[in-house]
Amino acid sequence: MRMRRDEEQGSSEVSNLVIPDPRKTPLAFGWAEVNALAVLEQVQDWDELEEYEAVAAAYESYCKAHGIDATELLKIQRIIDKRKYQIHDGQTLEQISSALEVSLALAGQWKQLADNWAWLWPERIAPAENPARVTRAACLRYVAERTAPTDVDLPADWQSGDGHIRLLAGDFRERLGELPDDSVSLILTDPPYPNEALPLWSDLAKHAERILSPQGYMLSMSGKIHLDEVMGRLSEHLKYRWIFNWPLPGSNSRIMAYNIRQTWKPVLCYTTGSFYRRDPLPDTIPTSSPEKGLDDWQQQAHPARWLIERLSPPDGLVVDPFLGTGSFGVAALLAGRRFIGVELRPDRFQAATERLANV
Repeated sequence: MRMRRDEEQGSSEVSNLVIPDPRKTPLAFGWAEVNALAVLEQVQDWDELEEYEAVAAAYESYCKAHGIDATELLKIQRIIDKRKYQIHDGQTLEQISSALEVSLALAGQWKQLADNWAWLWPERIAPAENPARVTRAACLRYVAERTAPTDVDLPADWQSGDGHIRLLAGDFRERLGELPDDSVSLILTDPPYPNEALPLWSDLAKHAERILSPQGYMLSMSGKIHLDEVMGRLSEHLKYRWIFNWPLPGSNSRIMAYNIRQTWKPVLCYTTGSFYRRDPLPDTIPTSSPEKGLDDWQQQAHPARWLIERLSPPDGLVVDPFLGTGSFGVAALLAGRRFIGVELRPDRFQAATERLANV
């Protein structure tokens, strides 16, 4: 290990960069720009970057738990994200993913940050005094917004010939208002997980309370970092019933803030009424290898079908307010249910339309 911990000074030292221990020396605004940026941009060794990242992530976790500002520690992690791609520049994402044993999606995120760094650092990261603005997800979202065409209109809604599938283009907070009260048997969805997206969970619960039938369920995948607040927001309008285990074979992404490899994802079950089943239902969902290709966040259709068949009636209506590329729509169609999906991004909406039209 290149890292050594200086207990007397309360700091961690790698090469010639010292990250002060926030228990003794909170980082002042602009610390990363003055002290870390130039050093990290010269690092050529992958292990050294990993060590820097582990220190910054551990300190960030401590700051978060104790209400200490961690913005500068997040800035360090964004510099490292960018640098991880730069030291492998010239290789394909597939080569980077295979060599470093990281997901293709993560390698692609490093590339997006590196490719847009010339304006991302001075415009977005360097002046930020709010940690929510400096998370990887927030920076990637900012890249997408800045680089997206400004003259793209939302596509037209799409419906299958038999009317069993409807895809609605737009914001779920507007489009779900078109659905009648008590008309939905099952909401199955995978909302965004970052901190800045947390208000969406309150909006989701509010709409679910109105459109779910008395015997209906809402099943929502979730990350674990903000799980306590996610569940609190869902409980504003719905009743908590259970958590299902969605295994992640072959993924095991590393949660740097806690140095944990994630092997499963929670699927939160909420209702507006009771939860009772005549037949016992296991709470671990059968899964296979993850499906990717259309979108970085594409979810598997077959585990979703397993849930749909067991938690909705044969003639039921399944709704996904965060459609993405349509995996849950495929699952609903294979299960013989009607389906409505809502998607804001035109590229994902188009991919879902083509996918469901050819199932």
